[in-house]
Amino acid sequence: MREGRPGRRCYCTFELVFLTGQEEIETAFEMLKERVARLGSRIGELIILPIYANLPSDMQAKIFEPTPPGARKVVLATNIAETSLTIDGIIYVIDPGFCKQKSYNPRTGMESLVVVPCSKASSNQRAGRSGRVAPGKCFRLFTSWAYHNEMEESSIPEIQRTNLGNVALLLKSLGINDLIHFDFMDPPPPETLVLALEQLYALGALNHMGELTKWQSSGYSMQWCFDNFIQYRSMRRARDVREQIEGLITRVEIEMVSNASEDVPIRKAITAGYYYHTGVLSKGGYKTVKHQQTVHIHPTSSLFEKLPRWVVYYELVFTTKEYMRQVIEIESSWLLDVAPHYYKQNDLSESNKRIPKNFKS
Repeated sequence: MREGRPGRRCYCTFELVFLTGQEEIETAFEMLKERVARLGSRIGELIILPIYANLPSDMQAKIFEPTPPGARKVVLATNIAETSLTIDGIIYVIDPGFCKQKSYNPRTGMESLVVVPCSKASSNQRAGRSGRVAPGKCFRLFTSWAYHNEMEESSIPEIQRTNLGNVALLLKSLGINDLIHFDFMDPPPPETLVLALEQLYALGALNHMGELTKWQSSGYSMQWCFDNFIQYRSMRRARDVREQIEGLITRVEIEMVSNASEDVPIRKAITAGYYYHTGVLSKGGYKTVKHQQTVHIHPTSSLFEKLPRWVVYYELVFTTKEYMRQVIEIESSWLLDVAPHYYKQNDLSESNKRIPKNFKS
């Protein structure tokens, strides 16, 4: 606690530091812990708390816990602390002037998460976090010239720089079917919206009329998902899809056979949904088949060292390189089976010829 004048309330010193993402926060967290350990008893108790979107909710809640008398609290946060939550007692804010922003290229289907200068509006919002319960200050780690000449007035609306698949699904579920002529507050690029609808149709989320496929309520155990680190909503969605397929099989009187060791039908089914997200092995990585863009399997993938010749992927993300995430191995012949309107035999044959010889079977 800081000493105050008689009759005045005293406040613990809280600092809020804005950083660009989880990696930066974890690095800063470790550096501060080491520095505090070296200083030992020469400083008072310093409580260092991270806050970012992927942090478990019980860990996030710690920033709201009371601070012991005489202690200082330092919160290391992403821009989630700008507007999404309010932390009482913040006196000082440190603003480096950067944030991570998602960007989407509909031509390549790549989502990039890049560090960019934040906008003036965002910087002002950060400054507003300080001094709500006592006089405070915001320390901006950039020049006045940069603020007035390099920062945009406001950030580009996220709907104009992201994959619109989830947005289209939400609007469809609300009964808004004509998305092309819908009066958006910030209209997204038409090509991005059309591509989102095409992808939803390819995935079976929309029927040939552009309407949502039937949804059924789920009985999966939320606790089981929590115990096994599985997203409950994703598991529920998977069950809905399975029941829909099971119903179709029953209707046409096909015998259902389940073989856990036979994964080819599953991989073919995924290929049918993601045929436009195909990569083929080449020198220095992979090439996307349609756009010939160099990409790589993400290091966290089990296929990272295996390097299969042909793959389909869920998404492209850009960090240090252009990475494919959620990758499975496929056979090039499957593409002609599931998407003859999209791929030609000559194109696939040429791609096979360009595979490095050391990797040919």
